[in-house]
Amino acid sequence: NVSKSFGATKALIDCNIEFKKGEIHSLVGENGAGKSTLGKIILGAYRLDSGQTNIDGEKIAINSPGQAVKIGLVGISQELSLLPSRTVVDNIAMGRESTFGIFVSAKNTKEKVLEVMERFNLYVKPDAIVGSLSVAEQQKVEILRALNSNARLIVFDEPTARLASNETEQLHSLVKSLANNGTTIVYISHFLEEVLSISNRVSLLRNGRLIRTNQAKDETKKSLIEGMTGKEEGDLFPQITQVDESSETILKINNLTRRNEFQDISFEIKKGEIGSNEKSVEREYNEIFVLIGFGLLGIVLSLFSGLMVLGELDLELIFKIVFTLFALIIYMLTFLGIKYANLKVRYAVRGTILSFAMVLLAYFGNSIFLINFI
Repeated sequence: NVSKSFGATKALIDCNIEFKKGEIHSLVGENGAGKSTLGKIILGAYRLDSGQTNIDGEKIAINSPGQAVKIGLVGISQELSLLPSRTVVDNIAMGRESTFGIFVSAKNTKEKVLEVMERFNLYVKPDAIVGSLSVAEQQKVEILRALNSNARLIVFDEPTARLASNETEQLHSLVKSLANNGTTIVYISHFLEEVLSISNRVSLLRNGRLIRTNQAKDETKKSLIEGMTGKEEGDLFPQITQVDESSETILKINNLTRRNEFQDISFEIKKGEIGSNEKSVEREYNEIFVLIGFGLLGIVLSLFSGLMVLGELDLELIFKIVFTLFALIIYMLTFLGIKYANLKVRYAVRGTILSFAMVLLAYFGNSIFLINFI
């Protein structure tokens, strides 16, 4: 009987659902049906208004994401939460590094990460910079970080939205492997074909209510669509007229590229066409233009914003520049104090030492240490 509201909007209403060990349990529904809200309640991001959650038969109140991680509940969404300027090892081990007192043991930390990779047969170059990896490889890093926290249940929220077809197949194989090893998978997706192909069970939500939970083999794409909308499939899509091939071209793109997102994208959209960034559309209408592949959101943002430049920013470089500027400022203030203000020797020495220390920190330090310290 889990319920959750946001003001006057009821996101979940008396929802009763169970997830079994080692199963792939998919949640489907239209936008606003309550899928992601349910996932965030499981992960402690939202607190439920009423009802209760039980783990292994015991009532547990999950009040924060940190508490959820401690009991093995981890989430992975299409928007990855990684540090692009750090290595694979740094990202996987963040918060769980091997230490000697206040010092991090890089060797032991890396060995533990390699053990996790070997245990789950999931390998990514440990010393590679995450920002240089493809989206699929970055998603593997996110999954390895979850596995490194001894996850017993993983919520995947639209994980294939940014993946190409071959990368989607790799993710499906990985998800099945995790389930076979006893990890429970809660899989949220709009792509009904993949839901039916990988799931053991499917739960269908509509307007915040759980409509039904069935074995995936007992559902079809048609039955899911009709259950999600409450309408017959034929009533959902109006007849669309053909667009003349000689119509005026409104938008034309040639060889659009963004590092690690997409490469050499070229297309055009004619007046009167409906442009879509849906990952997989099986309709063969000439009037529907479809962008197939991954990096779809990035393509749109690159066309209509300045993110082409922002996507190249390097956190480590910014870290070095800022600390170098601070060192320069301190050194100049010390110099001016000695020359014009008769600064005492001990203060001059301190200023000089501090400026050199900041230069050393900038070029030999580790920004991830500063982030963890803060």
